[in-house]
Amino acid sequence: MRERNRMDFARSLFFNYLMMAPDAHAKNYSVLLLADAVRLAPLYDIASGAPYTKDYGRPGFKRAAMRIGGENQFGELSPKNLQRFAQRNGFEEQWVMETFKQMAEGIPSALENVFACNVHITGTSELREAMLGRLSSHCQRAGKPL
Repeated sequence: MRERNRMDFARSLFFNYLMMAPDAHAKNYSVLLLADAVRLAPLYDIASGAPYTKDYGRPGFKRAAMRIGGENQFGELSPKNLQRFAQRNGFEEQWVMETFKQMAEGIPSALENVFACNVHITGTSELREAMLGRLSSHCQRAGKPL
């Protein structure tokens, strides 16, 4: 269970970075106390900063609340940061690189599916327009050098 929690926490850090979620601080993580185990709770209170801009279209939120391998600025995470993250936290480097890359490649199409399934909800098309392009570009850049 311990290893599963560690891997889930790493995935959640990657997800929040790729979603450009600036508010994913330690208070947004919880544990579930089960009869015979402790588990990381499902993610909650996630809000992407991607749709929000300032200064003529530049992202209004530039940093994640937590660092990955010493880096928390959106758009600046490098393979070296992921390697450092793996080393410092006892993960296999290959697992970290593959997991991060798979998430970077999968998030844009998953978001597109969510928007497509919810087109009937007021504001969905506006949110899609404000969010999807920026997040797709961010994910593509983040996963590219790996």
